Amino acid sequence: MNAPISYEPEGRSEVARRLRVASRTLARHRFPVLLTGEIGAGKLRFARCLHSLSERPDLPFRMYNCADDSAAFQDAWHDTPAGGMMVIEHIEEASVSLQKTVARTLATATLARGSVRMVATTRRDLAIEVLESRMQADLFFRLRVYSVEIAPLRERKEDLGILVRGILEEITKNRGIDTPELTAEALDAAAAYHWPGNIRQLRNELIRCVSRGTHTIGKSLLLEGLETRIPPQPTRLDSAGMGLRERVDAYEKKMIDEALTRTYGNRDRAATLLGITRRTLQRKLVYHRQIAAAGPIIKNPGGSLANPGLANGMQQNAFEQGMTGDGRQIAGEMVESVVGEGEEGLSIEME
Repeated sequence: MNAPISYEPEGRSEVARRLRVASRTLARHRFPVLLTGEIGAGKLRFARCLHSLSERPDLPFRMYNCADDSAAFQDAWHDTPAGGMMVIEHIEEASVSLQKTVARTLATATLARGSVRMVATTRRDLAIEVLESRMQADLFFRLRVYSVEIAPLRERKEDLGILVRGILEEITKNRGIDTPELTAEALDAAAAYHWPGNIRQLRNELIRCVSRGTHTIGKSLLLEGLETRIPPQPTRLDSAGMGLRERVDAYEKKMIDEALTRTYGNRDRAATLLGITRRTLQRKLVYHRQIAAAGPIIKNPGGSLANPGLANGMQQNAFEQGMTGDGRQIAGEMVESVVGEGEEGLSIEME
């Protein structure tokens, strides 16, 4: 009997270690998870890891294509047994109708143990998608209870040796052949390459090399198939200069500031306006004061912060979409998971 496949992130890098910690922590919960990262970085594999570590890994792991309509999504959701997992790939490509359907599903879904778990993947910065009216703010906040960014392969080159060995063993085991070795020169060449297609591209290149039937994979064999004309594909997150968590924090702070301004500093009335409790508002105010005291996290090479009008634009966009009442409660209560304490407030950015 074959041993079950392990989907846990491999490698000795800090990125790999943090991904392993994240997978073991998140597997214990049933809350939605948003996985972000470039094409081929390993988002789907991480989702499979969460399912394999859950209480019922024997139950279905289902994937949904956003090209399908809302009715197909509802059928797939209801057909997934309690304890199973549904992965919505490329949520940024969902139509407005499908986005609303998914948001309503999450609004009524049971998040207790044994319920169906929803995981969504995206290649884009969904905060920008909200700002530019392509993503419903309602769905954004419902999905982003937990967020994990899967780093591109070029940012974890120290893991290449382990990844290559694991992929080669998996390929050859399925074919019933001996596992070839990658020479030191070939590994150095792999480390020097930028891998625009990430781990998916690495796997395909190794499949090509294995198919040649050699006992070793040398530098020339590896390089002959590598595409050098395609540059790395930065996400929209890279160009914007501020990470997803920072965008959510900025958005939340602007909403709180506006509520306090409109109520002349009355926290009870501001909390009511935001659809949260006064205690939650107090905790959020403390959190944002701590952020301000720590100073901004500067991410872009020039050392400047992202567009200061972004949060204003996101807030205006959210209100234009009718984000009042229940929508404001989403912005308050769902983002509370980001700023809460301990595992219940976990937001994991894999950079």
